[in-house]
Amino acid sequence: MMAASVNRRATVHLGKRARYEGRVHDEERHGLGTLFIDEGDGEESALRVTWRHDVPHGVGSLVEPDGGRVSGHWYDGSREALTRDPYEARRVCVRASERILDGLTDVGDGLFAIRELRPGEVVAFFGGGVRLGPSTLEACQEADECAAEDRDANNSTLEHEACEEADECDAEDRDANDSDGDAECERGADKGCGDDAVVDSVDAAHVAAARAEPDWGTVAADGTFIWLPEAWRDCSSYVASLGHKANHAGWRANCELVPFEHPRLGQCSALRVLSGGGGGGGGVGEGVAEGTELTVCYAHLVTLPAGSRPAWLSRLLELRAEEGYYAHLAFTPPRTLLRCRSSIAANGRLRVVSHGPWRVLWFDGVEQGMTYHEPDGRLLPAVVGFDYQRTMVPHVPVILSDAASHVHGLAAGTLDCVLLDAYDAKGRVPTHLQAVPFVRALGTALAPGGCVIANLWHGTADARAAAHGFAQLLDRDAGLRSWALPVVGHEKNCILIALRPKDGRSIATSKAELRRRLLHAAAAYAAAPEMEPAMLKTMRANADTIEAWAVG
Repeated sequence: MMAASVNRRATVHLGKRARYEGRVHDEERHGLGTLFIDEGDGEESALRVTWRHDVPHGVGSLVEPDGGRVSGHWYDGSREALTRDPYEARRVCVRASERILDGLTDVGDGLFAIRELRPGEVVAFFGGGVRLGPSTLEACQEADECAAEDRDANNSTLEHEACEEADECDAEDRDANDSDGDAECERGADKGCGDDAVVDSVDAAHVAAARAEPDWGTVAADGTFIWLPEAWRDCSSYVASLGHKANHAGWRANCELVPFEHPRLGQCSALRVLSGGGGGGGGVGEGVAEGTELTVCYAHLVTLPAGSRPAWLSRLLELRAEEGYYAHLAFTPPRTLLRCRSSIAANGRLRVVSHGPWRVLWFDGVEQGMTYHEPDGRLLPAVVGFDYQRTMVPHVPVILSDAASHVHGLAAGTLDCVLLDAYDAKGRVPTHLQAVPFVRALGTALAPGGCVIANLWHGTADARAAAHGFAQLLDRDAGLRSWALPVVGHEKNCILIALRPKDGRSIATSKAELRRRLLHAAAAYAAAPEMEPAMLKTMRANADTIEAWAVG
């Protein structure tokens, strides 16, 4: 029988070969504690885990005398860290991530769909790990504010002492073993936080580690911060839930994290598929296709001060490339620099918005272009934001001219390929580029076997109708044959290919020849040292689209 005080730490001897050191409640092991077993020859094994009513029930690890360690979840005395959730197992798997970020090579594992997933479908859970108090992330903000006060205090000892006092109070709160603290833990358990959540919230080492790596955590509905220790991040030690394997993708994410109450994990977060595959695509119809990597936006990172951001996020925000812009889009509050209505009705309302160093021109809800600026506002024209534009710059001579005026001045049959990337606030090709005289001049300038390749917005029903209308215009007035192809990875855009067959050749033969030319050009670009990794990934993902089009 145990002889120990209620709500206290104690050492309890369990026979000659075992002892327990940790929290007890009503003469039962209840809370965080370690069971030591004498294995003979002066060696011990140790099970450090959360206990509930005298049995292991929560996060813990077993250390053998030879140094071997097994970590996982214990439920009513049984370890289930290596038991897959049957619901997850029918939907997702883990393999090497396909995320490509300029300058970031340590992406690691990713989470992938093993079948087609419907919009709104819950597919995985983020629930394993150490459960910490809601103040874990708030402390990051407080610590950063303290550091800022120290930097700006001009040797003001009063402010410095205030920060030290706050740190000391925080440490005292974590280490206090008085009955008031224990009673507060019990009240938290009554609110459904879970026993392991309450007890581990006073573990200073876990709190400090979670603040250093907040990207390995998620916030449950009750405010509990669920954080995954390093030892749990490999599938060889933990697979009871796999939501933590979903990488961050900001606005491009195809899933979202939502509160969930799991029958085994309790309060946790779940990955739910966004409608239309999200901003990053991967959609099939309105869901996510089999084999697509599942990504999320870790929204809790948005509120973190710069000093508490994970290293990968800081590096991402420093990139002078498209991924850097999208990182600022997710994490840097926007600032409107200009707002007015265009004199051209089709352009709608114009806005210039800054996100950190990036400034973006919008026509209503359609993003038109971006520039990069120094902190003092100076433009850096050498920074070209969009991947495809930066890929083209070293290879294409630039002529500054209005497209319609330039094409009218070209001799017949002088163009092999025309690339068109222009649409207004509603995703429509600008009116003067749909005028019959321009379309006919374009058809005349195009050589036999030549083509028009247009990037068109495809994100709304009106935009899709406009793209179809432009294709009909090219067919009717330029004498071309048009096809609209989906863009893997950018499903809200489509590529319109309009081909002028060579005299005497069939459509099938002309398509096959154009396919060969396109893939040859893509191979040459892929081999170029300045090829952007993200652009290369998009080209590879769409090679099958070109193949299917050529034989269709």
